[in-house]
Amino acid sequence: MKQLPSERSSIAWFKLAEYVGRGDRERAFGLYRLLVHSVDDQPFLKKLEADIWSAFDIYKSQELYEQAAHLYKNAGNFSESLLIYELLTAHFPENLFYVEQAIVLCDELGLEKKKQEFNKRQCHALLSLGRVEKSLKAFQTLEKNIRSMDVLQFHKEWVIAALTHHYSEQETIKIILQKVLDGYLRMAADTELSVFLVTIKQLNPVWYKDAFGYCESQK
Repeated sequence: MKQLPSERSSIAWFKLAEYVGRGDRERAFGLYRLLVHSVDDQPFLKKLEADIWSAFDIYKSQELYEQAAHLYKNAGNFSESLLIYELLTAHFPENLFYVEQAIVLCDELGLEKKKQEFNKRQCHALLSLGRVEKSLKAFQTLEKNIRSMDVLQFHKEWVIAALTHHYSEQETIKIILQKVLDGYLRMAADTELSVFLVTIKQLNPVWYKDAFGYCESQK
């Protein structure tokens, strides 16, 4: 029986997924080049190309995903653009541009809860880049809406980043450090506290002495 165009197309998409799944890059892109002529949707095609590359080389797919997100955004398809930036932030968490674009798109779509998640990712990205002061200021705008455990986790990471990057505001470090210690002492999380103190000792013995003394004073 002669296959209809839609049937042939379905088989082609199935074969494409099969080639990608078994790591046959040459055949996957060969079939992709054929499919390009049957689809008139540039954002979709760019994302498809990125998806194929992501199975073989995530760094090669990075720029293609950026282009696809930009095309979707320009076309007014904010949801698809956001999905791509969400993927990019997962693969490249230290890239602030991706997080910032996701926040803008969340505003466009009215997704407040998702925006809050990206705001938290932004704070962590800033920390990883050593921008500890800006990270703390950004986090303080979110803190009241975040679970206490997440607040403790961020403050712990903030202290470590501040000491790693030799942040100069000693009083701020002292305040946040004590918040972390209070959190662990309140929860009786002795193991986590011990690990944290060891990390502080490795980074700065002087701050370790202060932290240990504070813990002793609270007993």
